[in-house]
Amino acid sequence: MIICIAGLTCDVYAQNAQPTPAAGGGNNWESIRNMSREERMRRNRERITKILAEDKARKEEERKKNEAKAGQQQPQQAAQPQPGAPQPGAPAPGVPGQAVPGSPVQPFVPNAGAPTPTPAPKATKPEPARDQSRTLLFLMPMDSIVNVGDTFETDIMVDTKTGHTDDIRFLLCYPPNKLNPLAVDFGAIADRASDKIAYEVDNHIGELWMRIPLKKAEILASVPVVTITWEALAPTEAGQIRFGFVANNEEASTGMYLEGDYILGTEHDHQCGVLDGSVVIRDKKRKDYIQQIGHRDLVISSTDYVMPPATMQIYLDSKGKKTAAVGETFKIEVTLANPYSRQLDGIQAYVQYDPKVLEIVDTDKNNWIREGVNGADAFAHAVFPFDFFRRNHADNDVGDFVYDAIAASSPVRSSGTFVELTFRAKAVADRTEIVLVANDPGFTPTTDVTYLKTSMLKGKPNKATVLNGLSLRVVPSPNGETVLKNTKKKSLNRTTRYVPENRGKRIY
Repeated sequence: MIICIAGLTCDVYAQNAQPTPAAGGGNNWESIRNMSREERMRRNRERITKILAEDKARKEEERKKNEAKAGQQQPQQAAQPQPGAPQPGAPAPGVPGQAVPGSPVQPFVPNAGAPTPTPAPKATKPEPARDQSRTLLFLMPMDSIVNVGDTFETDIMVDTKTGHTDDIRFLLCYPPNKLNPLAVDFGAIADRASDKIAYEVDNHIGELWMRIPLKKAEILASVPVVTITWEALAPTEAGQIRFGFVANNEEASTGMYLEGDYILGTEHDHQCGVLDGSVVIRDKKRKDYIQQIGHRDLVISSTDYVMPPATMQIYLDSKGKKTAAVGETFKIEVTLANPYSRQLDGIQAYVQYDPKVLEIVDTDKNNWIREGVNGADAFAHAVFPFDFFRRNHADNDVGDFVYDAIAASSPVRSSGTFVELTFRAKAVADRTEIVLVANDPGFTPTTDVTYLKTSMLKGKPNKATVLNGLSLRVVPSPNGETVLKNTKKKSLNRTTRYVPENRGKRIY
């Protein structure tokens, strides 16, 4: 097995070759091979800690050299006159009776001191709303389906939201008997990285550790920093690729930093800032095998994985609402029908309406996402235990609502209402519509329900289409108002507003 790190001079690990013992380690190949799993893990983390300590010592030595060099040069620097002040021996400019100064002319500025330099913008720590994660590390794609012998890629993604980071580290854990990392490519971030990127790979225990220090603090909004090429070794239906955390050893663990401060996850739970991935590895040929259940029963299963048919539907439900008065509020439920309780790991909804006639009222009590104007989904957290809510916002200027949530750790089999929208009638209309839209394939936002990157939506169209919707009539208010006045708008945080690159068509 060969592991190549793109852009680096890397060590080559061969399974049958004798490795060079680590400096000062005194371990020969025979003793390493006879180590237990726990001893290998401890040895690997000691090596990571040593790399970090050497890097820290080198930087400290460089800092001392630079300070000493600056101290030697300081006495040789001549005092410079303040900008705007007259040169020694020259007549004071602008004084009556004095000659105009010779070239270069120094313009007179009354009471002008030294110009104040514009300070460089300071790197800021991510500040999430309430209990949202400050920063995220996640895998893309989160789920993969491959065959034995195939190679596939996984991107390590970084999202600092509105804040900065200057140091990225991750410890990736994988099943070594199922997956083999062939190459690690950090070309996407190489021009921003400083010094030598540090890394360690141990295929015996299934760990890949990497540290990427940046030249300066940067905002990384869902940016891929590393691409890992994997080889699928053996069949599995639940191979997990996860971010590892080492107790009492933050430096050899997964994390993001800004000026030495840990900024991954929330202040109270660092581990909530990661989203793990999984891989299904199928045998190239179908092989039936007999599996014992309990003490007596046997079941014949197969290494073939067959995706179930798409049977799910998403629809809008107004509970029979047909008429609304100006100023009146009413609720619309966005509901998933999953008649066979099949697995799903992602759900999206794209609702359109006429912003001149209707507006969505913010309802975010106990929501995970509370910025901007939201639909209510806290009531559905127990039934739909999604662990990553990516979008939940309405834009009352445009007239649309976007919802996007995924179950990254394990799929769900739920059915029912997953978000509830509260509308308010703004103006009289004989007929106005609220529609659920599936966009052109590959365009977002859209309406869909997925499992392992495959749509489970029954009858999913191949072009932008209204899946379903409802219409109602808006009548004057009891006091005769035909247009709602003085509506209060909750401003949308522009840093979290969803502006997709491929927006596609608007149906309404």
